[in-house]
Parts: sequence; C-alpha cells; structure tokens
Amino acid sequence: MKEIKAYVKLIKFQDVITSLKALSEVKGLSVSTIEGYGVDNRDEIYELTPYKKIEIVCEDINVDVILDTIKRHAHTGLFGDGKIYVYNVEREVSILDIK
Repeated sequence: MKEIKAYVKLIKFQDVITSLKALSEVKGLSVSTIEGYGVDNRDEIYELTPYKKIEIVCEDINVDVILDTIKRHAHTGLFGDGKIYVYNVEREVSILDIK
C-alpha cells in the first residue's frame, strides 16, 4: 500500500477533489489546510502561501492513476503549483476492529 500526500493551491483544490471523487481507485481521503513556501533557483524566499494537503492511502496498482489525476487538475504552470509525495505504508489498522 502507498500513501499519497499532495499539496495543491487553493484555487485548484475543488477541481482536484471533484476529479478524485470520480475515481473508483480512491476509497477515501483526508484534507488539511496548511501554509508553506518554496525556494526557486534564485534562492528567493517567498511568503507563506495557503495550500490544501490531500492525503490518500491506496493500493500500489492505483498510484499512477491518482497521481496523473492530481497533476492534471492541480497544474497552473506557475511557480508554487505544489508537490506530491508517495510513501510506503507498512500496515493499516482499523480502530473499529477491537478484539
């Protein structure tokens, strides 16, 4: 299993969420509002900018479809479009399943 963390601009957030909800590969997701900044090749520091962080846990086979969907709907072509990270998930435990 994989965890996908995507940081997207607020103006693209609704497009990204709508497209992810339409995918059968996405069984659920979490969203947080965050702030961040980046440094470009000129080493200029930018002001903190608001972003939405989207977190999705999925099967390995679904990663590319989800990544492509996020990239397509979050892209503006401008600096600060955001980033996507993919992590390995060792284990999933439901709190509901108490034995």
